[in-house]
Amino acid sequence: MVDEMTSDLGLFIAQSLTDPNMGASPSGQRRDVTWKDEFDAAGLMVDLADDSSVGRQRINQMLRPDPDTLRPRLFIHPRCKKTIYQFERHVWQEFSKHVDRDQKQEVKDKYTDAPALLKYLANSDPSFRFLKSGPHVITRPGVRRGAY
Repeated sequence: MVDEMTSDLGLFIAQSLTDPNMGASPSGQRRDVTWKDEFDAAGLMVDLADDSSVGRQRINQMLRPDPDTLRPRLFIHPRCKKTIYQFERHVWQEFSKHVDRDQKQEVKDKYTDAPALLKYLANSDPSFRFLKSGPHVITRPGVRRGAY
């Protein structure tokens, strides 16, 4: 079904990422089989995403205008209503109003799905070439390829 959908939409999937907390967790009754194992067995090769907080800073950089094009490098299409909705409501946890402190460095649990997915994307640091053609193919020097 995934192959059919990507073919119908004309998509080229260079890499599939999954939430590392979900992907590494048991998928069912057997504790030794993870969701990643289940996806791999079904022919959907997924990598566990990098969950580090560096992604937040990378998203901030991607939202700054590019010096050459004067446009942000991250664009969320207007049809992605749920993503926009979650980003508009994604907030930091706060201390009690009676305590004079800075904000906690943790986000509230609500509206975190879309921002987390973009953080995983930012942490993978994709380039256009990688997304267009897939990973670089390593060849041995001196070996001729193609027609002679």
